[in-house]
Amino acid sequence: MKMRFKGSVNMKKVISFLGIKGLTSLFIIFIVFIFCIQNSEPILIRFFFWDLLEISKVYLVLFSIFLGMVLGGIFSWMISGDKKDKISTY
Repeated sequence: MKMRFKGSVNMKKVISFLGIKGLTSLFIIFIVFIFCIQNSEPILIRFFFWDLLEISKVYLVLFSIFLGMVLGGIFSWMISGDKKDKISTY
């Protein structure tokens, strides 16, 4: 006999409702939230001998990730465009 509590969650229902992509997205959001809480102190950005600005570590890392994703997407798009041009010439 299985004991069910009134507030228990059936994981099969959750997975069917959200799907694997939804659960993965929730997990990533949770990890980013924890990261933001633990890295909220400000840091000073220096370039050679200039002190450019003081910004939170979270903003710096999230901006770096976003910039990397954008540049990676552009680079991937440029590479895939080259392959399509080569295939269409044959």
